[in-house]
Amino acid sequence: MQGRAEERRHVERMLANSRRGASSSLLLHGEAGIGKTTLLEHAAAHADGMRVLRVEGIESEMELAFGGLHQLLLPVLDLLDRLPGPQAGVLRASPHPNGTCGRSIASTSTAIRPVCSAAAGSGSLQARPHHVTTP
Repeated sequence: MQGRAEERRHVERMLANSRRGASSSLLLHGEAGIGKTTLLEHAAAHADGMRVLRVEGIESEMELAFGGLHQLLLPVLDLLDRLPGPQAGVLRASPHPNGTCGRSIASTSTAIRPVCSAAAGSGSLQARPHHVTTP
């Protein structure tokens, strides 16, 4: 990965801080081919001792409400049983046929936090979104 030394160091610092209990987030955006996926792969490769959750956004599915969230949480759906009933219900809600969902962003956000905490357990969790476009 040439020309990304600063970005790699930033990601490695974030991972080190996470191991010490700090939380952080990073937004990668830009045109296709500039190295976003490579930088994310670098992050996953350096996430020793962390659980890495991945999701691929497919352009043809972008109208599906919370579709990417479902894919992201699929490996840890068994943890929903640890949530209070209302929060578990929010994350189990099925999307409507028109692509919408009967849940709000606020209620979904509130329900996601304890799932991520449970998924991390005593370690750290790295959620790695990945956007894929299709013609």
